[in-house]
Amino acid sequence: MAFGATAVVGNFGGGRLSDSLGTRRGLIAALVGLVLALAMLPFSAPHVLTMFANLLLWSACCFCLGPIVQSGVVAAAEEVAPGAVATASGFNIAAFNFGIATFSAIGGLLVAGPGIMTTPLGGAAAGCAALVGSLFVRSHRPGRMPISRRKIQSCSLINT
Repeated sequence: MAFGATAVVGNFGGGRLSDSLGTRRGLIAALVGLVLALAMLPFSAPHVLTMFANLLLWSACCFCLGPIVQSGVVAAAEEVAPGAVATASGFNIAAFNFGIATFSAIGGLLVAGPGIMTTPLGGAAAGCAALVGSLFVRSHRPGRMPISRRKIQSCSLINT
């Protein structure tokens, strides 16, 4: 329950990070937190309170990433291909699901091989790779609303 509640907080925090820091810096901040949480898991696991605190950090940082990436994708699509914002959003979600499936398989191999306590370190290594990749992300200005107010007001869900 605490993991889920912190995930909700992380989602809101990701949106705020993206708005205040911009896409690249928000992404780097969330990834650094996630890598630290994953790297600390093997060390915090034997201790209930430190594991609980680490679990909360892990959840917040993990679920913080989605809104940051999504806002960057929407902002980039708005600039490059304004007619394809929905398609870009769909590809973003598909990429998340592809990553989940791929790294679940890798995690299964780690569990079957060296053991379950190596999975957090594998996740931290993947997070480090994502950090390197984030250096190549085009940043969007903090506080910039990627979709015009006119487009938001024309959305049927808001008008109902």
